[in-house]
Amino acid sequence: MRLKPLYTFLKYYVPIGFRIYYRRFQIQHKERVPKTDPVIFAINHQNAFIDPMVIAVTSPRRPWFLTRASIFKSAIARFWLGSLKMPIYRIRDGIDQVKRNDSAINRCKDLLLEGQTILIFPEGDHSCKWNLRPFQKGLARIAFSTLEANPGCGLKIVPVGLQHEDYRKFGSDLLVSFGEPIAAIDYLEVYKNDPPKGIELLIAETRQRISNLMVDIQDADQYEEIKKNLTQRKREKNLAERLKNDQQFVAGNLQMASKENVRQGATVFFKVLGFPFFVYALLNNLLSIFAIRWIIKRFVRDHHWISSIRFAGMILVTPLFYAMQLILFYWITGDWCWFWIYFASLPFSAWFGSFYWQRVSAVRF
Repeated sequence: MRLKPLYTFLKYYVPIGFRIYYRRFQIQHKERVPKTDPVIFAINHQNAFIDPMVIAVTSPRRPWFLTRASIFKSAIARFWLGSLKMPIYRIRDGIDQVKRNDSAINRCKDLLLEGQTILIFPEGDHSCKWNLRPFQKGLARIAFSTLEANPGCGLKIVPVGLQHEDYRKFGSDLLVSFGEPIAAIDYLEVYKNDPPKGIELLIAETRQRISNLMVDIQDADQYEEIKKNLTQRKREKNLAERLKNDQQFVAGNLQMASKENVRQGATVFFKVLGFPFFVYALLNNLLSIFAIRWIIKRFVRDHHWISSIRFAGMILVTPLFYAMQLILFYWITGDWCWFWIYFASLPFSAWFGSFYWQRVSAVRF
C-alpha cells in the first residue's frame, strides 16, 4: 500500500523532535512487534496527540489510527489527520455516528486482512492520571470481525504502555514499552459460543497486559497520596528500572528509599561555560517560543493538549521562523559560507538550549 508522503516524512522527522523535547525518551522491546502479521496496537492514553505520534514513529510498523469523529469537524484537521492516515471514527461520539462506526470497523477489518496495522486507545479518551480506566468494546469487535472473515490471518494484539513522568512539562521523561503479542485466535472459539464472554476475556487480557507496562494506581481513594509518595522517592535515571520499582512501590513491596527527589545539579563549570551558547540558543528560538506560548494561551482549553500543541509547535512552527531568520541573515551578510554555518547552528542551538535548560533548572527527574 502506498504511504502518505507527510506520514513518511514525519516517521523520520518527529523522533528528532522527541529527543529534544524529552529529557529522557526510552523505548523498550519493540522487537516484540510482529514484522508481517496484522497487528492492533492497544495503548493507554494520557497525552492527547503525542501518544499516537509516539507509536507511529517508534514502532517498526506504520499504523493507521482509530480516532473520534468530533476531530473531523474542522476542514484543516481533516486534511492533516487524513495525511497521517486517521480517517476513522468511534462509536462513543454519539448515536448519529453508529453507521459511520460500523463502517469504520469494516474499514479496520479490511486493513487488517491486508496485513496492515491499526492503533487504538481502548480506554476511549485521554486522562492525565497514572491509572488504566475501563475499556470500550471496539478493540474486541474489530478483532473478532477480522477473525470471522479469515481465522488464519494471524491477527495479533500488541499491548503498549506509555509512562509519562509529567504529561504537560517540557523536559520530562517518557518510557514506551511494547508488550508480548496476544494471539486473538485463542479467544475466537469462546466468542463463537458466547460472544459477550469472548469479548470480556479478550478485553481483560489486553487490559492486564497494558497494566503491566505502566504505573497503574487503581486505588481511587488513595490515588493522590500514592502518586505524591511515588514522585517524592528517589527516581532512577533508567526509565525501565524506574517503572519496575514504581510498580513494586504501588504494590507495597518497596519502601521509599529517599525523599530527596531533586536531581543532581549541573556543575558550576558547565553552567558558566555553557551560558553563552544558551544565550545564543535562546536568541535564535525566542520568536518561536513566544509564538507557541501565544497559541497555547489563545486556543488550548483542554490541559491534556498543552504538551501536544507545544511539541507540534516546536517541530512545525520553529522551522518557519528559522527560514525567515536564514533569509534575513543572508540579506545582511550576503555570504553563502556564513549562511550555511548559521543554518547548521540552528538545530544544534535548539538541542543545546533544551539540554542546558533541563540541566540547570529545577526540573525533577
